[in-house]
Amino acid sequence: EEFDDVLLEHGGPEAVMEFKALMDRMKPLSDAAQALTSLALREDPAVIVTLLKYPRELFATLAQGQTLNEPFSNIMEEMQIQNKFVKNWLDMLCFLLQGLPAAGTMNAVIAYMLADWYRPGVTLDF
Repeated sequence: EEFDDVLLEHGGPEAVMEFKALMDRMKPLSDAAQALTSLALREDPAVIVTLLKYPRELFATLAQGQTLNEPFSNIMEEMQIQNKFVKNWLDMLCFLLQGLPAAGTMNAVIAYMLADWYRPGVTLDF
């Protein structure tokens, strides 16, 4: 992957391994965070009708519900992220997304963005 070169240059081989393991761990959360279209989410009683159009996606999201609402720092601790470059990179991403470090950023936010930003061939546009 394109980002592996950056990880290798700035964090070494252990950074590549840690980030790959993290991405594998985040896959079910990323799938859940991206499962439901935002058009299905409403703030009125008819939300039931809208959500029932997406039963598989709704189930995938609900299955990860609690973990999606936990802080991303929990995942970082679970994965025992030790590489300084990877830690700083992830904290920076959290800050850019939420204005908070990993301890204040929900897994749903970072799971969605990791899946989106690190797809093969993706280009970030400013």
